[in-house]
Amino acid sequence: MNKKALYLIVIFFSLIGLFFCISLYVLLFFGETSNERRKIIINSANSMIGIGEKFDGFIANTPSKLSKTLYYYVKGKFTNFNYDSINIEINLENLKKLEKLRKEKYDNKNVNQIATPQQFINARATLFNKEKNLNKKFKIKIRPKGDRKIHFLNLDSMSYKLDIRGENKFIYGMEEMSIQKPITRNFAWEILYHELLKSKGLIALDIIPIKLFRNSEYLGIFVIEEGFNKELIEKQFRKNGPIIGIDESFSHNFPFLKYEFYSENYWLTKNRDIYFKSEENLQKLKAEYLNENFELESYFNIDDWAKFFAISDILKMFHGTVPKSVKLYYNPSSGLFEPIAFDGHHLSGYENFSFIDYIYDSKINCGYACEHKNWLSLFFDKKNKNFINKYLYYLKEYTSKESLKDINNIYEQKIKDINFFFYSEYQSSDRAFFKGFLPYYFNLDVTFKRAKEIKSKIPKLETYLKNFYLDSQEKKNKKISKIIDLNTNVIKIPSGIWILENISLQDKKIIFEENALLILKGDNYFKGEQKKFLFSGKGMLVQENGSLNLDNVILSNLKNQKIRGLNWTGAINVLNANLNLKKVHIKDNFGEDAINIVNSNSKISDLKITSADSDAIDIDFGNMKFDKITCKKSGNDCLDVSGAIIHGKKLIGEDIKDKLGSFGEDSNVIIDKVIGSNIEVGVVSKDSTEVKINNLSLINTNIHAASYNKKFFFDDSILVIEDYEQESGYSLEEKFLISKKNVIFIKNKKLNMYKKNQEVLDSIYFN
Repeated sequence: MNKKALYLIVIFFSLIGLFFCISLYVLLFFGETSNERRKIIINSANSMIGIGEKFDGFIANTPSKLSKTLYYYVKGKFTNFNYDSINIEINLENLKKLEKLRKEKYDNKNVNQIATPQQFINARATLFNKEKNLNKKFKIKIRPKGDRKIHFLNLDSMSYKLDIRGENKFIYGMEEMSIQKPITRNFAWEILYHELLKSKGLIALDIIPIKLFRNSEYLGIFVIEEGFNKELIEKQFRKNGPIIGIDESFSHNFPFLKYEFYSENYWLTKNRDIYFKSEENLQKLKAEYLNENFELESYFNIDDWAKFFAISDILKMFHGTVPKSVKLYYNPSSGLFEPIAFDGHHLSGYENFSFIDYIYDSKINCGYACEHKNWLSLFFDKKNKNFINKYLYYLKEYTSKESLKDINNIYEQKIKDINFFFYSEYQSSDRAFFKGFLPYYFNLDVTFKRAKEIKSKIPKLETYLKNFYLDSQEKKNKKISKIIDLNTNVIKIPSGIWILENISLQDKKIIFEENALLILKGDNYFKGEQKKFLFSGKGMLVQENGSLNLDNVILSNLKNQKIRGLNWTGAINVLNANLNLKKVHIKDNFGEDAINIVNSNSKISDLKITSADSDAIDIDFGNMKFDKITCKKSGNDCLDVSGAIIHGKKLIGEDIKDKLGSFGEDSNVIIDKVIGSNIEVGVVSKDSTEVKINNLSLINTNIHAASYNKKFFFDDSILVIEDYEQESGYSLEEKFLISKKNVIFIKNKKLNMYKKNQEVLDSIYFN
C-alpha cells in the first residue's frame, strides 16, 4: 500500500470520528430536550452495566464491592473448597449429538418443551471427592435444558437435564436433576430462597454446588438442581402425589394454560383416580375462578400459599410466583394444591412494589410482577379474606427481627461458604438474558431493607381491609345437623358425606350406615362419662384440621372408603389436626390402616387396637407422645411411622403379622419399653431414622430388630437398644439384621454382622 492510499484511509476514518463526536455532542447537549436525552442514555448505560441501587443485591457495582470480589477471587485461588466433583464421560459420537441439540436450542429450532427420548444422550458419570473417599459411578442420560439462550451459549457452559439409569441409584438422593451454571438462577439467591422455604415447611428443591468435568476436562463451578419426582415429595414429609407444570410452548398465562403432569405414565397406570381428580380440579379452577361463589380454599392449601407468597415477596422472587415457574403438588391427603418453588430468580426493578400494593389496586403497573394478573387475582382478590389474612400474618412474622435473624443464620450456615466458592472463579453478574459487564456480588442487606419497607405498609392495609370487609355468615354445608339429630342417645349417620363442626357429646352411640362418611371440622369432643361412647358401623370417620378429643371411646367395625382423588387409608383418618386419645379402643376396623394420622400432633394416654385388617396405626409426619399403645391381632404392622417425631412409654404387641414398630423416612423415635409376643419382626429403623428403645422384650418373634435402607434416596439409620432380653437358644446373628452403613447398638455394643441390603429386604418383605 502506497503512502497516498494510507493517507486517504487515515483522513476517511478521522472524518468519521469527527462526525461521530459532533453528533454525540449535539445529541447530548444541543436542543431543549438534551437534558432528557442525556438522562435516557446514561440510565440505559447504567442499567446495562448494573449501576444503581436496584442492582445492589447481586452486582459488584461500587469500588468497594469490586475490591471485595477481587480479594475473594485471589483468596479463592489459594483455598481448598471441599465440594464434590462430577465427571461426565461421553464418547465423541454422543458429544457431537449433544452439540447439535445445543445449537438447535440456541437457534430456537427445537421449541418443544416436552423432552422426547431422541433428545437424551447416553453417558456415564462419576461423583468423586478424594478427601471424602467418595467415588461413585452411574449410568446416565443427558440432554440440553433451559428456556433462555444463556443456557446454551457454548458446549462448555451449557445446562443439562440428567437422569440416572438403573434402580436405586441416586446422587444426593436425586434420580433426576439439572446441572447448570450458577448464573442461570442468580447464584446464591436461589439457594437462599429454597432453604428459607424449606425452613417454613414448604416444598423446595435441593441446590448443591459442584465442580464439573467432562471427559476429565474441568468446566468450572456448576450447581445441581433437584428434579420433580416422588423423592422430592417424600423427603419433605408428604405422601406421593402428582406434580404439575405447564406446557410453555402453549401459553404462560392463566387461565389459558395447558397443564403437564410429571411422571404422567406412572399416575395413569398406578393411580388413575388421583390423576384424573387433580386434572379435573385444574380444569374446574380455570372455568370457575371468575364466579362470584368461587372459593380459593377448595383448590389451594391457602396456608402454604400464603407462606410462599410472603417469602417470595420479601426476597423479591416475583419470577418464581408465576405459572411457568411455580409447580403444583396435588396432595392426595387434602385434595388441595401446594406450591413447589422453582426458578425464583431474584432480579432488579420495582424495589418498592409488594403484593400488598396489588391488593389495593389490581391494575397497578408493576412490570414482570404483574404480567400475570389473572393468576395473582386468584389469590390477592379482597374476597379471599382468609388467604389475605394469612398472607399478612406471615408477612408480619417473616419481617420480624427474629425471622430476619433466622435468614441471616441460614446465610451464615449455608450460603456464605457457597458464595466464597462462587467468587473463586470469575462470575459475571446475572442480567437475565445476558452476562453482565460487572461481576456477581451477594448483598443480603437489600433483603433487610426491603423487609423494613414491607413491614411499614402492613398497618395501613389492615385498616383499609377492616373497613372494606362486611360481616357475613359463612356458607354451611346443607347436610349439617338440620337432618342429623344430635340430641338422641343413638345418632345415625346415613350413607353419603356429612360434615359436622365443633361437636361436644357424651355417652352416645353413633351408628354409621353402609358407606357413610363423617367429616369433622373445628374442635370436637366425644366422651364416655357414665358408659363407653360408641362409634360403630360400616362408615369412615375423618377429622380435618382443628382437634379431635376421644375419652373412654370405642370405635368398632368402621370401614375405609375410597374417595376419588384422595388417599385416605384409614377407617379413621386424622389430617392436620391435634389428636387427644384417652382410654380408646379401636377394634375390627377394615382398611389399609385402622387409624391413619397425617401431619398431626397426637397425645395418647391409653390406646388399644384389636383385629386390625392391615396396619393398626399409621403415622405420616407430625409428632406423637403416648403412654401406652397395645395392638392385638394385626394383619400387618402395629405402629407404622414415617417422617414423624415419636416419644412413647410403652408399646405392646401380640399376634402381629409384620412389624411391631416400623420407623422410617427421617423419623426420630424414643420409646421406653417395647414388649411383644408372636411377632414377625420386632422393631426396624430405616431410611434416615434414629430410634432409641430403652428396653426391648420379645418372645416367639422371628426377627427382633433390623436397620436398613428401603428408599435409597434417604440416608442410613441408627437403632439403639439400651436393655435387651435375649431369647434363649438364639444368637444375635439370627435375630438381628443390619445392612452396611446402618447401625444397631445393644447395651452400648455396636453389632457388626452386616448383610447386603437386598438380603435384609428379602428377609423382611419376601419371606
